Amino acid sequence: MLTASVRDVRFFASLLRGVHFSNMATIGLAKSGLTVTVEEARSIHGKAFIFAPLFDEYETHAEGVDDDDDENEFATFQIHLNVLIECLNIFGTAGPISAPITGNANNNFKRWKRNEEDGGSDHEGVGEGDGRGRGRGLAAYFAGSEKSTSMRMSYAGDGYPLTLMIAEDASGPTTTCEISTYDPEPHLDFNLNFGNSDVLMRVILKMDYPNDPEVLETFECERPISCTYRFSHLSRTLRALSSSTKTSVRIDEDGLLSLQFQMFKPGTSAEGFIEFRCLPLDD
Repeated sequence: MLTASVRDVRFFASLLRGVHFSNMATIGLAKSGLTVTVEEARSIHGKAFIFAPLFDEYETHAEGVDDDDDENEFATFQIHLNVLIECLNIFGTAGPISAPITGNANNNFKRWKRNEEDGGSDHEGVGEGDGRGRGRGLAAYFAGSEKSTSMRMSYAGDGYPLTLMIAEDASGPTTTCEISTYDPEPHLDFNLNFGNSDVLMRVILKMDYPNDPEVLETFECERPISCTYRFSHLSRTLRALSSSTKTSVRIDEDGLLSLQFQMFKPGTSAEGFIEFRCLPLDD
């Protein structure tokens, strides 16, 4: 059903860490890539979009799926996200070991571009980057270490484990990890419409200061608004923020907050992004 591989797991692992604020995650498989969704307290929802070009190999085989249907997910399952991250770092070369961020912690699917003619895109317009991966924290995953970990991942279907074959290098040790999968639990529907008519505030920030002093790319606010959110919920976004190239902030008429973080795989034009949606506190 799925076969995917990367020669260096660090960028893949960094995207997973960006949504690692809870240990249970739902994996969605589509021909265009995979998603990793995490939810907490029915109030905050995080999703990593890991597109097929981010992998060195990405193949899917699903019966009854239209060959032209690239975006709809044909399979979903749950896993322990902490186990997946620990397996990727089994040789200690996939970046820091992370624990979930808690309250105590301080056109792929759709390319991020502003489009006023089509009524807006659900994945907001932070523009097209140059593909050099200039996110502030992301380059640290790729510097100062000659060793890297490669991975081949496979999933055969319902009831089967997610299997990882991990190697430190071509002549080094290898290991195989089988991670148990579970039927997915339903998530709260955060798929509210973020079309132009519903967005009250839109801000796009470039995260390359001081190399680019024009940090504010877009600022739109139709009228004064005031919404309150739990800081413990917003703190879940800090890992993704530290690795982003551009960040989009939107609030709709119901106070639903959307934070999108765009990141490029260093040395390539392949991109992924992470989105958080957070419900406001009742007044």
